[in-house]
Amino acid sequence: VYDNYLMQYYLEKGGGLKDNCLVQHLDVERWEIRTATGDTLSYDTLIAADGANSWVRNHMGMKVKGKLFCLEINVKKEDFDYEGIGIYFDVIGVGYAWVFPKKDVYCIGIGSVENPKTDFKGIFTGFLQRIGVRNLEHYPLKGAFVPGGGFLKKPVHGKHVLFAGDAAGFADPLTGEGLYWAMYSGIQAAESV
Repeated sequence: VYDNYLMQYYLEKGGGLKDNCLVQHLDVERWEIRTATGDTLSYDTLIAADGANSWVRNHMGMKVKGKLFCLEINVKKEDFDYEGIGIYFDVIGVGYAWVFPKKDVYCIGIGSVENPKTDFKGIFTGFLQRIGVRNLEHYPLKGAFVPGGGFLKKPVHGKHVLFAGDAAGFADPLTGEGLYWAMYSGIQAAESV
């Protein structure tokens, strides 16, 4: 809902949208993007807001230190008896688990420093069983990377590429929360343009 609101606002302000369009090549000298369908798009300023695994940042050889991997589900209140907000630091190595109430569901998740040897699914499932979530089979896990431990000290490349949000590594260093920093850095990038 929120993403759609932002997209509609952008379109109302005269922005254009190319949906389901895979970027295949970026030429920062010519200020052009080539898509998998062969289209060439030009830009005056590219605002790279393409997530913690930023294709643009990686293509340009820019690095941020560390990523966190998170798993999350939204559990209907009839499948979970809980009061308030919960933060658990005893679930996974360098990270934590959370329980946040929403309107009709509880948002439950874990996040920790990316480590290919960590059994995130097993640890998360054990945590969900420990806190008493019922009917786990009805709740598919959703995973995502978020920045964790570093950010681009210079989120600008030349005069034509600006990085925002997770692509720039902007997240709260304690909680990993990034929506505020994504919005704030996006606003700053837009005002700079």
